[in-house]
Formats: sequence, C-alpha cells, structure tokens
Amino acid sequence: MPEYRLNARKPKNSAGLPTAKRGELYLIHRQDIASMPAIDPKGVLCTGDIHLKPGRRVHILYLTPSTQKRNTSSEGDADSRGFKKKVTGNFPGDDLEIHQFIANNINEAFVIVMNSYDQVYQRMYGTKDNPLYFTGEFKDENDSKGYELTFEQNFADEHPVLFYNGAILIDESATEEPDVEFDTLYARKDGSNLTYDDVEKWTDLFAGEFFKADFFPISNQW
Repeated sequence: MPEYRLNARKPKNSAGLPTAKRGELYLIHRQDIASMPAIDPKGVLCTGDIHLKPGRRVHILYLTPSTQKRNTSSEGDADSRGFKKKVTGNFPGDDLEIHQFIANNINEAFVIVMNSYDQVYQRMYGTKDNPLYFTGEFKDENDSKGYELTFEQNFADEHPVLFYNGAILIDESATEEPDVEFDTLYARKDGSNLTYDDVEKWTDLFAGEFFKADFFPISNQW
C-alpha cells in the first residue's frame, strides 16, 4: 500500500495540448552507467545525477519532433501491476550515419532522457535495471523514406516516468577529428615546426635561472 495519499488537481489551462518537442534524444547505453540517481519516496523525482563509467558519454539521436511518441501503459496481473515505457519516432532519410547507428545498436539496452513539457525537469525513460531495448524498421515508400525507431521496456516496473534535472555529459567531438592546429601549440620532436623566434624563446628558457646546472645540465652545443 502506498505510503503517500496525494492529490492531482486540475492542471494549468491548456496543459493537455501537445507541446513542441526538440528533435534530440539523449541516449545512455546501459553498460556505460556506473550508477543511477536515487528516487525520492514518492517514486518519480530523481535526486542526483546519472554517473557514467570513465570515458563514457551520452549520445544524441535525432527523431522528427512531430513523429515522437512517448507512451506509458500500466499492465500486469492483480497485485503485480506496473508501468511499461515506450518511445518511438522517425529518423528521416537513409544517410550512412543512421544505418551505422542501426547496425551497431540493434537490440541494445538504453536509458533515454528527453526534453520536458514543463521546462523544469527532463523526462527519463527506463533505468539501468529495466532499460528500453532498441529496434528499427526501414521504409522506402513513394512519399517518404526513413527509419521507424522503437525503444521499449521488456518488463513493467513501479515508475510511470522519472523526472530528472541532473547533469547530461555529452562529448559530440570525442570521435571526430579535432579542430585544432597542433603545430601552433606544440613543438615536434625534431623541432621542424619551430620558427627562429621559437628557438630563441626555448634557448632563453633552458638557459634561464629556473633550470640550474645541478638539476638540468645544458650542453654547450645547444
């Protein structure tokens, strides 16, 4: 029996109307999660952050906002009913990137964080213990082509949907070529990218008072 007896009064005007959604979903692979935030005693609000394993990041998936559906249904036998979550949507087109995503993530388990309707808390679907599993169906028809993507839990649990306002750790450029001219920041081992002024500065540095002969002998052939 629930510990709390709660009200659910009439919401603000027009609260039931569809709300504009962002296209991006934040996907977290279950195996990348070190720990999940605690959930308060009322069973919905997360208190804390999702902590990821070292080097892991949240990934971004675009779904056309108007096609996104976020469903929570109650199911189960008497005395064991719970809530099962499902997120679906369409990825337009058949670019290489989406096919690679499908090939590498089919049947993978995820926790999904999505933008909120109230702009205060994001909504989190799935948990580390009961994630959503990914499937995809590609359609190339006369009027459109793209992937119909589905994320769905295998089992119901006690949480209808979780409210989350913790950190989202994203590193979109982790696997991309860095937009940095390293030759302007670091010296090559053979010094081939050093200018005359650079050499003068290095000579002054190594000959300076900071480097004493007792600690860092300097060759007269420098």
